[in-house]
Amino acid sequence: MREIVTITKALANEVRLRILMLLSEGELCACQIIEVLDLAPSTVSKHLSILHQARLVDARKMADGCITNALALGHHPSMGTSSAGYESRSKTMIKLRQMQ
Repeated sequence: MREIVTITKALANEVRLRILMLLSEGELCACQIIEVLDLAPSTVSKHLSILHQARLVDARKMADGCITNALALGHHPSMGTSSAGYESRSKTMIKLRQMQ
């Protein structure tokens, strides 16, 4: 029951839903999420932390120090992204920018 409450609370925020929409197309670096949503790094970090605690995203360190996040459901960081996935993600990013 506690896990359901944690997930529900994580989904009860517009910014976190927008982050999940971005990540539904494939993994992104936190810096890309910051750029698209036009939010402070600390704000995005806090939202990613809440999503991680709810086990809705997974994270891994990259060589350049950037954290890459991906949906735990359907998109695992070990999976590569195809050019079709990149194009689809780009369209989603454009839609999110238009929503601002």
